[in-house]
Amino acid sequence: MIQATQQLKLCCPGVSTPGLKSACSNEDITLDELCSCIKRLQRGKSPSTDGIVADMIKDGGGLEKECLLWLFNRMLAN
Repeated sequence: MIQATQQLKLCCPGVSTPGLKSACSNEDITLDELCSCIKRLQRGKSPSTDGIVADMIKDGGGLEKECLLWLFNRMLAN
């Protein structure tokens, strides 16, 4: 459970996870939960070591969200 919360924090830097039911259970993250995290990301911040800034994630379309959702759920499953 702690590892899942840490992984979510890595995936959504700067976003707290207490509201995500998936962080405390074996359920997959839902698209609504992911969109909630994305909405709370702050624009104009420096990128992390991967070079991705919040603006890229916020401006991405539906396909990007579906890909991120798939990736995050695979990460949490392992």
